[in-house]
Amino acid sequence: MRDWKNYLLLVIGLVSLAILSCRSALDKVTPANPPKPALVYIGAEPNNVGFYSLADARETKYQVELKHRSEQLDLKRQLQDDRLMHGDAISSVEYSIEESEIVQDVVIGSEQQPVSILGILGYSGIGLFAGRLMKRKGDLDPKEIEIEKAKARDEGRKEVNGQHT
Repeated sequence: MRDWKNYLLLVIGLVSLAILSCRSALDKVTPANPPKPALVYIGAEPNNVGFYSLADARETKYQVELKHRSEQLDLKRQLQDDRLMHGDAISSVEYSIEESEIVQDVVIGSEQQPVSILGILGYSGIGLFAGRLMKRKGDLDPKEIEIEKAKARDEGRKEVNGQHT
């Protein structure tokens, strides 16, 4: 019976020595507290962890670092994309503003463009209005001209008819 206990103690000692000398096996049996914020960060369910070991804690740390690096790279890409899109947007708006200012300068004038469409139309409109108000005696408007033409035709016909009759 004594030999059997000795062999059992020898086996237990060898297994213990193997476990102690093998860090990965020892890490799997060493308990650790599950870090809820880290588990949430990597998308794991913190309440359904079960037995959480030192090996699990090391894997969680690796997953946290991996996710952080991925998120940072994604944010940098988004930042670069936003900078490019912002530059394109600002350039297109500035181009639109420049075009509109050129049109506005042509229409209403500016220091570099003193002659403008509205200036010409404005002065000519005022001039035409003043001209209509200041009509000279004897000047005829288009309706009066048509009446005078009709009278002249009638008189011309009467003369022609008077000579032939």
